[in-house]
Amino acid sequence: MSKKENIVRYAIIFFAIFLVVAAFSFRQRAVGEADDWKVVVTHISENRKDPPKVILYRSDDGSHWLITYTIDRTDKNRFTAIASRQLPKAPESLIGDKENTGVWVEMQENWHFFNEQLKEEKRDTHYRKEGTSEGVPFQIDEEKTIIVSTGGHPIRFKVEPDDQVVSVCPLTVDRSLWLLLLENDVKVVVSE
Repeated sequence: MSKKENIVRYAIIFFAIFLVVAAFSFRQRAVGEADDWKVVVTHISENRKDPPKVILYRSDDGSHWLITYTIDRTDKNRFTAIASRQLPKAPESLIGDKENTGVWVEMQENWHFFNEQLKEEKRDTHYRKEGTSEGVPFQIDEEKTIIVSTGGHPIRFKVEPDDQVVSVCPLTVDRSLWLLLLENDVKVVVSE
């Protein structure tokens, strides 16, 4: 092999390696820039046979989705999707409705109401709950125990050391079951 052929061969190999590294880097950046997940609890359970309901926003490969789930308390808190809807873009915020099991979605500075089946409906904005959907205030101690103050005695539950908790929402009237919104996941936990 001549010196010129060796140079061409190495150039092709380095170019191929460069393309693989660039593609991997681009993919990591795209995944790393995923939109924040958002969640609204639309129905708080009153007993074991009464499943809580949540509406979750998440993005998946550049698509933006609202998904309604029920949480089966009799089957290890299994999530079951009952409706889904693709959104044109990431919502700025989600807020619950005062009288309905739907959700208010803010997109491009406009509010849209979606019912439990995620069908968009006209609805007067005075039904939109005040504030945010960020759940209840909480603290995490040095032992990775979440502490929620409820006015009475504090409620505690453990989380995994690598869980990055964003929001904590009650799923039951007696506050024995909680939804944790993590950076890119959700979890149901039982209070101690």
